[in-house]
Amino acid sequence: MDRELLLNQSPTAQVRIFTEDLLKDGRYHTRKEMAKYIEEKRQFYQLPEFRAGHIAGGIQQATVNCEKGGRGTFRLQADLSESSDEPAAPSRNGEVRQILDSAMKQLADLAHRIDFMEADDEDIAVLTKLKDSAQRIKEIRQMWE
Repeated sequence: MDRELLLNQSPTAQVRIFTEDLLKDGRYHTRKEMAKYIEEKRQFYQLPEFRAGHIAGGIQQATVNCEKGGRGTFRLQADLSESSDEPAAPSRNGEVRQILDSAMKQLADLAHRIDFMEADDEDIAVLTKLKDSAQRIKEIRQMWE
């Protein structure tokens, strides 16, 4: 990996790249192992420290299509890790779809944390905005099919 290329990436993309690099071995890795590996790579490439959100987002992006081996444990799907030394990189369209899918999941997670039976007017307004936002993201995602 070239440091200059990494510097042109967002912190979340840098974390995703490091996580994908670790997962290339085809073995299961915990989030803790991933975080340790990411920190080692960050230090090696002398990159600024990552915030927790960058680490969580990058790991989430890298593990979207991974097999889950238990809580917080992932590996590349067998057909990707065994077919060649390099897993097939998602197309740009695929990357955009993954980002939009991640956004949808985050919106749904936020909505599920609001107790409808206890919701006040502000919570109802937030739920309405979340629903509208999710609909817009769905429409945008369809453009990338």
